[in-house]
Amino acid sequence: MRIVTHTGDQYMIEANDPLPQAVRNLISEVTASLKEHAEECKLDAYDIDELEYSDVCDTLYFGERIDSAVPIYTGDIEDAWLIHEDELKDAYELTGIAGDPRENSGMTAIYFYIEQALMEKWDEIKDSVVASLKGDEE
Repeated sequence: MRIVTHTGDQYMIEANDPLPQAVRNLISEVTASLKEHAEECKLDAYDIDELEYSDVCDTLYFGERIDSAVPIYTGDIEDAWLIHEDELKDAYELTGIAGDPRENSGMTAIYFYIEQALMEKWDEIKDSVVASLKGDEE
């Protein structure tokens, strides 16, 4: 984040939003990992469709993948909070954790935000893998 202009009491702030790209990268990574898992385990379209997020969460290392998607630079974290403060607070509160969502520089709330974004895309990820596997068969 940097101040672009300052006039009297007004500031123009420019901020980069690191979260959309982090979520897109994570979804691509999880999609590739699920496809590889489906091929190794010889899962068909029905098997993949029946998979719940929690079924493969540990097997495909979602926790580690989400953790690596969380921004680590203070500027990126502050930009994320500037742009997504309400959503980050909501994500933190939805987990049932009490306390300050800005604890640990707010990285925990960002983790939960990214995890929820991944869970929201879970059905689309599965559909993408099924379509990809069907394309490989042809």
